[in-house]
Amino acid sequence: MVAVFDEGERVVIVTDVTPFHPRDYQWADQPADRGVVEVCGTSFPVLDAVVIAVGQGGSYYMDAEIPIKKNDPQWFFCVGHVLPRGASLSKGDEVLLLVDENYRSALSRAHSAAHIMSLALNMELSALWRKIPEKKDALGNPDFDRMAIDLSVIGEGECEDRYRLGKSLRKKGFSSDISGERWEELEHAVNARISGWLENNSAVSITRDGDLLMSFRHWNASLGGCCVSLPCGGTHVSSFSEIGEIKVTLSVPDAETLLVRTVIG
Repeated sequence: MVAVFDEGERVVIVTDVTPFHPRDYQWADQPADRGVVEVCGTSFPVLDAVVIAVGQGGSYYMDAEIPIKKNDPQWFFCVGHVLPRGASLSKGDEVLLLVDENYRSALSRAHSAAHIMSLALNMELSALWRKIPEKKDALGNPDFDRMAIDLSVIGEGECEDRYRLGKSLRKKGFSSDISGERWEELEHAVNARISGWLENNSAVSITRDGDLLMSFRHWNASLGGCCVSLPCGGTHVSSFSEIGEIKVTLSVPDAETLLVRTVIG
């Protein structure tokens, strides 16, 4: 270990290398990995994995309290492993880090499915734009997902996304006055589009601009014969074949909100 932070109700350790994927401190859609830390024959559960920003002189911030931009060269970003209070560890201890692979796999499958859903949703909603906005997605369609997303929550085998259909989106040219029957048609079209894409069992790769925790990363795959690349710092499958089936459900609880639930089989 290279550092131990005593946070009162918890102990947070930093190691020179780690297999744990932390929760992003700016867009916390994917939860942190689960697992354990073993030291001198004793195991401690990793309650959370968070980002820590360490500055010159030893000052630091953790998780949502970080006010620093990810590309600030004056700060070093690392993974903090949150352990229960009373965990007895010291700087310099040799530890073994074990990630719950089944949990990681469930999150990775859901996260890749969420990207596939977003591109299918953008494509099927493209005809509803009165004017074409400047923001386009990796397939050249108006990027509804990027412009309207309000909240994304990735879970084990599923993802829930909330989109705002309000005044701001209408000003950009989107026709949000859609009947319930039309939403049902769109849901069917999105699922059909995804089903066709999955038949190709595309490989998935992650490319990185560097080896640092905050290095820019991209999710790459092939959809309908087109190579796509999306910025993403999460974990993912290596092939569509790992996902299985995807079922997308659209619901509109009010005139300004679209809820999308993506479940994998």
